[in-house]
Amino acid sequence: MFQDRRWALPSLVGLICCTAAWGTDIDSDGIEDSIDVCCDTPEGAPVDAVGRPLGDIDGDCDVDLADFELLQQSFTGPSAGGCWTDADCGDGDACTINLCNVASGECVSHDVPNCATCAVPPGCGIEITCDDSLDGEINPFTETDKYCFCVAENENLSIFVVERGATTFAPAWRVLDAGGNSVGPCGGTLSTTALRDCGPLPAAGNPYTIEVEDQGRNEIGLYSVHLQRYDPSASCGTTPLPPCEASLIGTIEKINDADLFSFNATAGQTVRITAFKDPLAGANFTSAWRLLDGAGLPVAPCDAFSATLLRDCGPLSAALNPYRIEVADNGLNDTGSFTLHVLQLTSSEACGVTDLACDTHVSALLETQIASDLYNFAAGNNEIVRISVLKGTPAGVNFAPAWRLLDNTGFGFGVCAAFATGVKDCGPLPSSRSPYRLETVDSGVNDSGAYDAHIQRLTQFRECDIVDLECATPANAATSTFMDTDLFRLVSPEDEVVRVNVLEQPGGGANYAPNWRLLNAAGVPTSNCSAFAISTSRDCGPLAASGNPYRIEVEDQGRNDIGTYQVTVDFITSGCPE
Repeated sequence: MFQDRRWALPSLVGLICCTAAWGTDIDSDGIEDSIDVCCDTPEGAPVDAVGRPLGDIDGDCDVDLADFELLQQSFTGPSAGGCWTDADCGDGDACTINLCNVASGECVSHDVPNCATCAVPPGCGIEITCDDSLDGEINPFTETDKYCFCVAENENLSIFVVERGATTFAPAWRVLDAGGNSVGPCGGTLSTTALRDCGPLPAAGNPYTIEVEDQGRNEIGLYSVHLQRYDPSASCGTTPLPPCEASLIGTIEKINDADLFSFNATAGQTVRITAFKDPLAGANFTSAWRLLDGAGLPVAPCDAFSATLLRDCGPLSAALNPYRIEVADNGLNDTGSFTLHVLQLTSSEACGVTDLACDTHVSALLETQIASDLYNFAAGNNEIVRISVLKGTPAGVNFAPAWRLLDNTGFGFGVCAAFATGVKDCGPLPSSRSPYRLETVDSGVNDSGAYDAHIQRLTQFRECDIVDLECATPANAATSTFMDTDLFRLVSPEDEVVRVNVLEQPGGGANYAPNWRLLNAAGVPTSNCSAFAISTSRDCGPLAASGNPYRIEVEDQGRNDIGTYQVTVDFITSGCPE
């Protein structure tokens, strides 16, 4: 174990310094002054049989740093497998963590997960590391350049090799293992495909070599090679995304550069991902992106690089965390900055969601061109709702608010699944897909501004603020906000034709014009009065009694003004009951 050399130090016992009379103890350390070698020991300090403080190795009657240094020097280090500090256990292997158990004097070793245990030999070529872009040149045209790297077991990675210099030179490349054998999807014959996913690669093939040469071996030229790793233990400059909604700015600094952004998903989660170029980016730069799982494998339906601004990705499995969004230039021929936006759409994971009440007008602001808002509401029993989203003020000239309806899985639902502008009826909505969410964005993803949103429930027992109508009895009402809609309920005899009158009253806005249509109990527009119209009087029917109760829906035609109106219904076929 340890070889103790402390007793080889010169002994100072016997050099008595105290001259007091026999039987006295001037420093109160319990040792008579006649045999005390340290007559001024600090009060309370433990001493040995001759009055020396315990730990005083250098014999100066105190315990200080000099004593500590002598103590360290008194040990020769590990012997027969023993250790004193972690440094005594170092084995020079970067893939092990070695710690000293001081109590037992034994070294304890732990393997580093997914560690590449190989070393690139001097004759292998140029070592290329994670997220590294290296420039090279083929000159003469018969030259072959080599780049070497090591992998963890079954690691997936991607390699980008691109020409730089706008010439007819076409760099071709492939990957070989340590034995010179073609391996994986990037082996075989040399290929000019700029970007390829390579893997899974076994660690037994370390070190691997990227061979680069001119395709026809008849041209010289410049190129750049980039290696991107996806193993979770290799960060490779990965930027973690905050939970919920996130907007980050990244920069592609070389034409074959790629940036990684990571997040963890819960079971069944769906996310919407947006990436677009900065206005000051290169003229040929277009941000493209894809989604990878924790093993570095592309994830459908977002598995391919695409310059599409918006894509929904999911449902995702928590077992495949962490996920990574990889962003690169679409043509691998320019550089520039981009903005990445990620929004969680799944019901249990969405953040910053606002509850949307029935027949309530909400005003909000999309502060950036990639911003989006979510509104939550519960629906069921196959009801139908009418959703309106209109441009507000202030807003940019290119701003056009668009919206879509999501179910609790985060996917677009039914006839309102796709982004659209204006007003639309959505449904029927089953209870099993509730809660639903209204998502708003800028239609062109190129401007910002204010907008107004409104929801009206149209189905029996789910409606709000409904007014019952009696035959030939006028009802007065008001459109109190420009997005307001009102519902009036009536019960029709079998095969009845009803005459509906909606008359504007004095005092309304200059642009106000009451507009109306007829719905059945399910909230479905019905008979010859199914479309909105500003006709003051229309005959509707004949109406089946099975459609009861019917309702008249009234709104401002242009949805841009307010006013008052009067509604009357008459039974034309049977007349009003006495």
